[in-house]
Amino acid sequence: MAFYINFYYKNSSYDDDMIMGHFSVLPCDGDVECDFIYDRNTKSIDIYNANKPDSEIIPLP
Repeated sequence: MAFYINFYYKNSSYDDDMIMGHFSVLPCDGDVECDFIYDRNTKSIDIYNANKPDSEIIPLP
């Protein structure tokens, strides 16, 4: 189960259907870095360029 206290969304952009950006967590709170695309319609997320397996990252806050 993912638990993040200090997290940041960087380089975020969005439109009516998608949210794209970079998710970052400080090393003391989990040390996660990844890029993501979230589909607002289907509520699905694609994670890439991650430093950990998807199963250790999801759910994103």
